[in-house]
Amino acid sequence: MLNKQKIDEAKKAGDQKQVTVEEANLEILKNKLKINRIERTLSELDTEFAKSVLKVGKKVKLIADNWATRSYDRYVTHILYQDETSGQWKLYALELLKNGYTLPIINDTTVVAYNTYKKNEENEPNPSFELLATPYIANAYNYGFINQKGFYSPETVNKVNNILKEKYGIENVLNKRIEKPDDLVVFYSEHGKSFSSAREFFMLPSNPEFGGLETRKNYYKLNGISKIKNVN
Repeated sequence: MLNKQKIDEAKKAGDQKQVTVEEANLEILKNKLKINRIERTLSELDTEFAKSVLKVGKKVKLIADNWATRSYDRYVTHILYQDETSGQWKLYALELLKNGYTLPIINDTTVVAYNTYKKNEENEPNPSFELLATPYIANAYNYGFINQKGFYSPETVNKVNNILKEKYGIENVLNKRIEKPDDLVVFYSEHGKSFSSAREFFMLPSNPEFGGLETRKNYYKLNGISKIKNVN
C-alpha cells in the first residue's frame, strides 16, 4: 500500500500518531528518490568525461594485480590511455579523480597495506600496482576538489538541475553546490563508505611524504611500474 494511502486511512481513523509516522516514511522515500536521481545524473556527467578521453576504438594498456580476478565475468584492471595532445600515457582512474568526477575507492585495509609496504620497501621487489598508485590516487583526489573540478565546479548545479527538469519536469532538485567530498559522499554511497574509512590518509597534501608528487610532471611517474609484469 502506498504511503499516501496509509496517511489518508490514518487520518480517517483519527490516528494522529500513525499519520506522523507515515508522513515521516513518505519524506524518507522522497529523499531517497531525489538522491537516486541526482546520482544517476552525476553519472551521466562522468560518462561524458569518460567518452571524451576513452573514445571508441582507442587503444589502451591494461594492468592487473591478478588476471584471475573477475567481477561479473569481467577482468578487474587498471586502464592507461594515451593523451592525444601530449602523447603521455595516463591512468584513467587518476584522471577521473584529478578532474573531480569520482571519489577514491581506497579503504583502511589498503592504507594499512600501503604503510606496511613503505616500511619494508627494500624487501618488496614486486609491489602491486595498487600499492604503487596509492599516493598518486590521494594527490589526484586532493587536486580535483581543491581546484573545484568536475562535480565540484559551480556549473554542476545548473547542469544537474537542467537535466532533471528535462527528464522529469522538476526544478531545483540539487539546491546547493557540491563543494567538497563530504557533499559528494551523499550521492556516491559505495564510494563514500570506502572514502570515509580511509579519510585521514587523504588529508593531504600537507604530508611531506607526498610533497614530490604534487606536480603534473610527477603524477604518472609511478616509481617501479617497470617491475610489474602484467602489462598488456
